[in-house]
Amino acid sequence: MRGFASGLLTVASSMAIAGCTVSRIDDGTPFATRPIAVKASNVAVFERWEDIRGPYTEVDSVFVKDDGDTLPRVLEEQLRIMAGARGANAIVLAHTNRKPNGNRRPPFIALDDSLDHYSATAVWIGAGAPPVKVLKQ
Repeated sequence: MRGFASGLLTVASSMAIAGCTVSRIDDGTPFATRPIAVKASNVAVFERWEDIRGPYTEVDSVFVKDDGDTLPRVLEEQLRIMAGARGANAIVLAHTNRKPNGNRRPPFIALDDSLDHYSATAVWIGAGAPPVKVLKQ
């Protein structure tokens, strides 16, 4: 009798588990998105945050290796390409970047060389978030 009861209990629990269903609740939020790229020629360049007029959203930090031989305008163009690919329509250059005359203004002394990169913050200037493309779910 004991074997019959445990067998019946096993069958009943298996049926209960098999009867469970999984339902997915969809709130309309897209599964994945990708920023809409901005052409590098349409990415504005700012040297100071105060120069930005109107609302903006920080998108990402972008940087390229600065070997000291490449002209700053070439490095700046690379930053504009990277920022545009991330959906930003402007960049704000870091104050530690090498200036066109080759000078740098190091704000602090660090163990690693923070000056071996040419960097900027990619931003979206405008109300709301940068436009995105919804990928297939």
